[in-house]
Amino acid sequence: MKFLKLLVPALFFTTTSFSQAAGPEKKISPETKKNLSELLDMAATYLEEKEAAGFSVIRKDDSHKIIEYFNSGGDWWKRMEKLLGSDYSKPIVFKALPGESARINWLKGIPVPLMPAAALQADPQQNEKYAARIRTAYEQMRAEADRLVNTSSLAKADQRGNDAVKKMYEQQANQQALIAQMGGVEKLSQMSEAERAQAARAAIAQQTGGYTPEQLKKMTPEQQRAVARQMQQSNKTAANVSNNNRSEADEALFLEKKTIEWNAEVSAALQPVATRIKQNEQSFEERIRLLKEWTDAAEKKLPLVEDSEYGGRREGIERVLFVRDVMNYYISASKIRNDRELWEAYVNALLPVLQKLDSFTAEFEKREKLSDQMKFAVANCKMAGYETILEANRVAGFISNEAAAIQYQYNCAVLKQCDRN
Repeated sequence: MKFLKLLVPALFFTTTSFSQAAGPEKKISPETKKNLSELLDMAATYLEEKEAAGFSVIRKDDSHKIIEYFNSGGDWWKRMEKLLGSDYSKPIVFKALPGESARINWLKGIPVPLMPAAALQADPQQNEKYAARIRTAYEQMRAEADRLVNTSSLAKADQRGNDAVKKMYEQQANQQALIAQMGGVEKLSQMSEAERAQAARAAIAQQTGGYTPEQLKKMTPEQQRAVARQMQQSNKTAANVSNNNRSEADEALFLEKKTIEWNAEVSAALQPVATRIKQNEQSFEERIRLLKEWTDAAEKKLPLVEDSEYGGRREGIERVLFVRDVMNYYISASKIRNDRELWEAYVNALLPVLQKLDSFTAEFEKREKLSDQMKFAVANCKMAGYETILEANRVAGFISNEAAAIQYQYNCAVLKQCDRN
């Protein structure tokens, strides 16, 4: 139905995008910078010792033996783990519960982001395939929402033509006290501009107890509120438009409050996650910058050898680049670990709000009589959240693909294994 977006306020939230998070900056401490530099120097010293013993990082067999030092524990490993944090490779599992809605099941069923080694072995398109299934489910839900909207008075009037829609709006307008006091829509349409202005002034004066618009403007805020309360009382009608006896105005206010409430809840739930996302990005970028600084400085310390027609080379540059590639892997893997943790927190923050939407939908959907306004609201709630689920799925896929690239680069540069498997 083309009415849906035109007539219904947004009953779902605009989430903070995982990839566009905002939050205060968190600088890496001088101690962390010092520890990182010492760790890199320690790795470089170890490689110098191994090279003196006849090992070479450019030989595949040697590089596999050397990397055991970095992966098997010892002082270097303990210091690296302390610097970059503990492992977060535990499974991310969202258990489906009885009675949960389809959209919650779709959110919980997203293929979760993977750590580098697992990501390289996984299907790189698994999240794209899942997104196609979500879109199909969304279209089915949209069709269900359209069926509800088509039962509204506005939709039925639209099917009968423009005259029926016009007549319906005139009937609704004539029910408003101010319009009725001015003579109704038909009579107003026959008045001149001056006559309509005079009729409006008289109707307003009648509703406000005799106050003119000019007098209202001169009142204090408290006086204006008192007049507004008086007008609200005079405009109340006995007609009920839903089973819970809400007037159209009450329903509009109710829906507006719900929208504000849901937006506030999502903002409050996601803001801490958003802050941590930004800090994680900043921490990663700062560590990579420090790694580059160390690499450049270490390269400059190496002796320059002129033994080729193509120019000079730095003696021992392979050791420096090996240390760079190893540390780049651990820094990047730690970012993926944190991304996974934050993605899980992001999904957990969305679940309670989707559950509230489900409760709202279930409460009003089962009622026999709903106003057009509530039908549109329920229809909107049925479709709400799917874009957010698609975004969570997209981010999960992005993290996994980034992790796979990190693992591939490590395998190729450090282990000398450049095939995908």
